[in-house]
Amino acid sequence: SQYDINGKETRPIIGCYKTYNQALESLLNYTAPADDKATLLEVFQSYKDDLDYNDLSHKTQVKYNSNFEHFANLHHTPINQISQYDLQTVINDRVKNGYDEIDQGKTIHKNYSKDTIRQLKTVLVKTYEHAIEKGIIQRNIAKDLVVRGEAEKGDQGKNPFTDEELLLMYNNRKKIPFLDHIIVMSLTGLRTSEYRNLKVTSIDLKNNIIEDFGIKTDTGKQRIVYILPSIRAIITELKAQSKSGYLYEKDGKHMSDTTFRKDFQEALDQIGLPNHVPYDCRRSLATRAKKHKTKLRDISDMLGHKDETTTQKYYIIDDEIQIDEKELSKLDLKI
Repeated sequence: SQYDINGKETRPIIGCYKTYNQALESLLNYTAPADDKATLLEVFQSYKDDLDYNDLSHKTQVKYNSNFEHFANLHHTPINQISQYDLQTVINDRVKNGYDEIDQGKTIHKNYSKDTIRQLKTVLVKTYEHAIEKGIIQRNIAKDLVVRGEAEKGDQGKNPFTDEELLLMYNNRKKIPFLDHIIVMSLTGLRTSEYRNLKVTSIDLKNNIIEDFGIKTDTGKQRIVYILPSIRAIITELKAQSKSGYLYEKDGKHMSDTTFRKDFQEALDQIGLPNHVPYDCRRSLATRAKKHKTKLRDISDMLGHKDETTTQKYYIIDDEIQIDEKELSKLDLKI
């Protein structure tokens, strides 16, 4: 609808027709003329009223809003006047400039990961798709944007911990306390971010489960992780020691991802296992499960994957868990 200077609603005249049926057909097929002055910000605000946006989790919505802010210099430019070069320049500048992170009082310059930069592209693709649906533009130029960024070293390799390596960690855990965290991650399949942000209130020792911790997919958010016998004592001890409310802490404080990864590498260096990254813990559970002939769908559920292809491609060497707890016990570490 449109409104005059007095705020009264006005409606455009489509045309005159001989019969009611002709007029009705014209009305049903009527498409309002595209707003060729709609800015990037206006389209995004309109997208936020769309069902596609409102179906997203609150956490994802926050990410979309945050990522969209990086295109602030283009917010008030009509979307049909923005070139692919304009959008690519914003993304390239973000890759080039990186960011600073303060860790234990020291400023560390870091590069953005490729996944982080990809999120910038995602919010643009969604915004441009909405603009096409509204008839404002004809082509989604955001889909052709190039995503660059730093890939985590070894992150896409398949290098799970072997039973021998896990036992080595177990035998040295008293001397190197951080090894407890690596052992627990390897026998729960928690993502690094899930584990680092795991609150002690999510650990139910009475029922031997961990819940209300998942991220990413609906499968991941809804899943439950069983606490296997070999790590129950470790988790019990870590929970009792917690002063911050988180299972992973240092000097009674919840620490950053940078500190976690640094401690991870230092702990493994001390026992002669330097060629591992945190994601190898998840791969360890997946590979152990495959070795014990657990169904691929069940392994995907344990890891919180929506797609079995992800599990097979990135985790295994050649959401609530539905797998039976007795079957899961076969994956436990024999100590």
